[in-house]
Amino acid sequence: MNECTFIGNITKDIKLEATSNGIEFIRFDIAVTRNIPNQDGSFETDFVKCVAWRDTAKNIAKYFKKGSKIAINGSLQTRNYEVDKIKKTITEIVVRRFDFCQSTNKKEEEPLQEVDDSDLPF
Repeated sequence: MNECTFIGNITKDIKLEATSNGIEFIRFDIAVTRNIPNQDGSFETDFVKCVAWRDTAKNIAKYFKKGSKIAINGSLQTRNYEVDKIKKTITEIVVRRFDFCQSTNKKEEEPLQEVDDSDLPF
């Protein structure tokens, strides 16, 4: 089974692109903080490359920007390509599903009010 899930912050604004056949896609990175601290108590961050296609790409590009927290789920893909006769390998997540991890509502939450529970029937 090839499935992975990450939660992280998008590292730069996303630009929707299209292949020569008109298929829309995006490429983006997310910064993912490791959940195990170093000896000094600090946490390292990994930068995970992602690609999304079609409607998934359109929706991520529409609702997320640099700094947005996102949960992604997809499969790990490794591909090879060549630039100026130099062979390169890239490993990335092909995003199939995503979810919002923070509210887009800018309204501040109202503080909780104290309640006098002496009048409650229970």
